[in-house]
Amino acid sequence: MTPEQFEQLADQHADFQAHVLQLECLLLDVADVFETAGIEFRVLKGLALAQQVYVDPAWRVAGDIDLLVPSDQFDSAVSTAIDQLNGHQPIGELRPGFDREFGKESLVRLGEFELDLHRTFVTGPFGLTIDLDELFASRTEINIGTRPLLALSAEHQFLHACYNVALGDYPVRLCSVRDLLLCLQHLDVDLDQIVAIAARWNGTAVVQRAAAAAIETVGAQVAAGFIELHTP
Repeated sequence: MTPEQFEQLADQHADFQAHVLQLECLLLDVADVFETAGIEFRVLKGLALAQQVYVDPAWRVAGDIDLLVPSDQFDSAVSTAIDQLNGHQPIGELRPGFDREFGKESLVRLGEFELDLHRTFVTGPFGLTIDLDELFASRTEINIGTRPLLALSAEHQFLHACYNVALGDYPVRLCSVRDLLLCLQHLDVDLDQIVAIAARWNGTAVVQRAAAAAIETVGAQVAAGFIELHTP
């Protein structure tokens, strides 16, 4: 990089870090409100991954807050965010009750920030076959500032990264592949258990596709740990 390019990158990274700090402060406010209301949740995606698998949390930026909430508390989580955090929904439901039964997430805007309340990992059939109760049966503790919050267990975090790579954006985001590679490197997971959980969820093809995408993106030498998952 030229000095000018490095300066531009450093400025953009500093701006993103300021944004992430604001998100983390807002996340703590959301956590206070949800815990008071008795709403269970797990921190998802960027804000959780930064603490779980990145050596330096500053290496993983986030654009919004993502939380997983139980289906039977989904409507309550949305209404609580709107009523007690001055939020609003820019996109309404297809019909009342659709999101808690079939949807992936509901977006609530809190000022200039987004709060994505997730019910499952992905839209469509693969999201409908995930055992959602299982996701709340175990957990990992992370710290936002000095406060402990709950995220997915190591196995479920790894699988969530697989779903993001396999069924997320196309072409696959390099950031999503990096998340998955670091999940394998830093999370204490048993790949046989990952395969077994995916089979229970009818998601074997998702894990295989994620492994193939990792190998295609960075090469078999870097992604050697995914060769076993890629093999049918």
